[in-house]
Amino acid sequence: MVFTALALVLSTVLGSAVGDLGAFRYPHFIITGFALWAGLTCQERHPLGPAHLVTAASLLWCVWTSFSRHLGFGINGVDFSIFDWQVASTATGNFGYSPIYEVNHFAVHPTFLLLALVPFHALAPSPYWLLLLGALSVWAGIFPLRRILRVLMGPDTDGLFELLIILAWLDNAWTGRLLNAGFRIESLTPFLLLWFVAGWLEKKRWLVVGATVALLLVKEDLALILPAFAIAASLRDRPMRALAATVTACSVVWLWLYVAKLQPALASAGPTYLSFWADFGSTPKTIVLGVVMHPLRFAQLMITSGWWTIALPSLFLPFLSFRALAGMLPTIVMLGASSNPSMHEYWTYYPVAMVPFVLLGIIEARAKGGRWANAALVAAGIMPLFWYGYARSIAPKLDLERAVQSQLEQSNAAPRIVVQTILFPHVGYGKNLRPFLKHDDLRASEGDVFFLAPALDSWPFEFDAPATFVTRLAECGERTSDPSGLETIRITKPCDAR
Repeated sequence: MVFTALALVLSTVLGSAVGDLGAFRYPHFIITGFALWAGLTCQERHPLGPAHLVTAASLLWCVWTSFSRHLGFGINGVDFSIFDWQVASTATGNFGYSPIYEVNHFAVHPTFLLLALVPFHALAPSPYWLLLLGALSVWAGIFPLRRILRVLMGPDTDGLFELLIILAWLDNAWTGRLLNAGFRIESLTPFLLLWFVAGWLEKKRWLVVGATVALLLVKEDLALILPAFAIAASLRDRPMRALAATVTACSVVWLWLYVAKLQPALASAGPTYLSFWADFGSTPKTIVLGVVMHPLRFAQLMITSGWWTIALPSLFLPFLSFRALAGMLPTIVMLGASSNPSMHEYWTYYPVAMVPFVLLGIIEARAKGGRWANAALVAAGIMPLFWYGYARSIAPKLDLERAVQSQLEQSNAAPRIVVQTILFPHVGYGKNLRPFLKHDDLRASEGDVFFLAPALDSWPFEFDAPATFVTRLAECGERTSDPSGLETIRITKPCDAR
């Protein structure tokens, strides 16, 4: 346990100095190998040891990973700044507005839980509020996870298994992708789902209701996940059936209220993400009907989706748990039926809502004892070691940060500042700021300023596109090249650099 804590701290330190070595993934292999050897060769339970040391070390690791990704310009200004600006704009009276796609983002997802950050942002506008929230959401999942362990396995839980489950939570590819992104609204989903499950298993109705309300104020698909788990779990637990009915009713009413009333009131058009299920329809109703009318196409998509990326590393144990499978099923269906490659193939952060139920299924298998216990020990060890996207801290680029702030001070009076998306989280919240998202943004007027960094992530353009844009824009104005890699072009005559 002490070695685990030291490994977490070492990964944090190395991340600031050496970059690519700043990943807990590497010592995790060693820890897993030792834990599996000890757990499979010795039948007696192992004491947990100084768990508080690992908890403290993982807090440092999570926070530094999130902060270093920002300081190292590793967080893209689309996925992150959508929510950062949503909070910042609300704090200044422009409810929910984000310059990313120029929408009120509350009309895209019901992310009303973020309103709790508005007073803090009004007091001190900064992206670090969201960065801290993202890190704490991952770290704090340890606490409900340990409560789930205590309920299912008793107070004398095997220390090695508990260690592996905690590490499986911290270091799996899906929660790792959330840490690497700094913050997404999905960062709150697995943490709150763990509290929902813990409250359910402990039969603490107030905790279940509180977690339900919080989850419904995060994202609309959770209104499908919560009833699925609650109804399935209540089939074997009669005293909880009234609570399952409450959770289901609240979820259904809120989903209808948001989709049918709030979304149309906040936006003139429906959310563009419905195109992810274009094989079946263009509205929620037509998509559901399309699935019913084309069962063979639906089955084909389900079979060929990336569900096995969850099933294989966990040795199928969550799929053998009635409650865990029920909690995963809505996500499996939504991702499987999607024609969006990132969703269908289980890339990026999309499967993260399944992680709490995957861990629940593994813990339930361990609680059964016998061969199930050994299989659960192996699954807890190997589940987080597969696939890409694990959390990794990176070296800060302080020289680039200073260059951005210096050029920003000189450009405050510009009518429009167009910023490459990888730089967007670093330029503040000025009304003249625009993310560089499309070629039409290259139509430049006199006085416009462009911030580009060709060596960094160029999304949504090709990797070599920013260097070409710099050359074209320089013909229309004054170019300043900083040793840090920042290119600043001040437009002196109208031009079209597309």
